[in-house]
This record gives sequence, C-alpha cells and structure tokens, in this order.
Amino acid sequence: MLRTRLIAGRISGLILSAVFASIMMLASQVEVVLEPLRVDPARPAPVTLRIPSSYLPPELSPHHRGMPEPLVIRRGEVVSDPGVQRLVRAFERERRPPERRTLLGVWISYFLIAYIFLAYLRLFTGGRGGLLRTQSGLLVLVGATCLTAKLLLLFSGFSPFVLPLATVPLWAALYFNRATATASGLVISLVCASFVSFSMPVVVVYLATTLGVVVFFYDRKHATHVLVAGTAAGLFAALALIVVALAAGS
Repeated sequence: MLRTRLIAGRISGLILSAVFASIMMLASQVEVVLEPLRVDPARPAPVTLRIPSSYLPPELSPHHRGMPEPLVIRRGEVVSDPGVQRLVRAFERERRPPERRTLLGVWISYFLIAYIFLAYLRLFTGGRGGLLRTQSGLLVLVGATCLTAKLLLLFSGFSPFVLPLATVPLWAALYFNRATATASGLVISLVCASFVSFSMPVVVVYLATTLGVVVFFYDRKHATHVLVAGTAAGLFAALALIVVALAAGS
C-alpha cells in the first residue's frame, strides 16, 4: 500500500529547495548563459531585452509620468539608433559570461526563499501543510508560475505589470488556507521580481497583487467570489502603482 501521507521534514525541505533553486537559477540566467540568445542591435533580437533604468544614461532613460522605465528591445526588433546600439552592446558585454560568485549568490537566494517557504508550511500552516505531497505540489505550482512569467518576459513584449501571478495564491486560499496562500504569493513575487532586477514599482505591484488577492478573498462557498477577489486585487495593485508613480514624479 502506498504511503500517501508522508510527513515532510528538514531533509526533504533541503532537497526540494535545492532542486527549486537550481531550476530558478537556470531560468533567471538562461539568456546570459546561452550565446545564441545574445542581442545584437544590428539584427533581429532573439529574445526581449530589458535594460534596467539604473543602467541607462539620462538622455536614453524613458520616463512615464515621472517614473523611470527600463529600455525594452522587443523580440524581433532591430535597433537603428547608434546611441542605443552602443548601449545594448555594452550591456550585453558586461553581463557575459556570468561570474561564478554571481551564480552562487543567485542560487543561494532562491534556495533560502524555497527553504523558508517549506519550513513555514511545515511549522505554521498545520494539517496538510506538513505533508510531503502538499509541499511538493505547491512548490511545483509556484515554480511553474515563475517559469511561465520568465518565458513571457523573454519571448514577448508584455509589461511585467500584467503577468498573472495571483493564480496560485488564489487557488491556495480556495483549497488550503490564507497562510499558505500568503506564503505562496511572497515566493512568487520575490522570484519573479528578480527576473526584472527587483525594480521597485514591479516589486510593489507583485506584492500588492499576490497578497491583495488573499485579503479580498473571504467567501469559499461561492465560486464567483474568485473573480471578485482577482478584480479587487488588480485594482489594488493599480492603485499601488499610481502611488509609486506619484512618489517618483515628485
């Protein structure tokens, strides 16, 4: 008979966290490690390149309502401006190849995030949160959400603000509890924000979305309330972005 109620422990947490960290590290650095994904401004870009606003000189830094934005070279785009061409080449040259200490630091960061997440489930959520199958399943869902976000950022010109990151927290609030949903939302927000260099507006919106959906979801008995919670979280995130934009503009 299969033992379906295996209790998760510290060893299983270490193993799951190591696997999660390895996959997320590869995902976060894939466009830097693989040479075919290097963006040559004179040719169609193989992936979407997002140069952080902190790297840009003032004359090339785009602003929207006073808030600095990254310079985005979309997949398939060819850069014609000589100044932008020099900037793209310099940016790609400086970040390739990634240093070992950088990779190690990224891996340790993801490992700690995953390990704290699993320990939180084991110690504070109780019941099913301490089961190995629950922890494995949640970590797979969280990882799948982050990988989907990375693929959208790499191969589309979508704004990072429109990524559907609240799906897993909303599902966890529906079938588990608010504590599990909150922890899942924090992990997703931190990992996905790392894909865009922890841009402050992005961090604020991700946290507002993934945590706001837990706050606004309070009625499990009616399926329509899932849509209400998702819509309310989206409006709350939009309000948070407006506040950040006003603060930056001032």
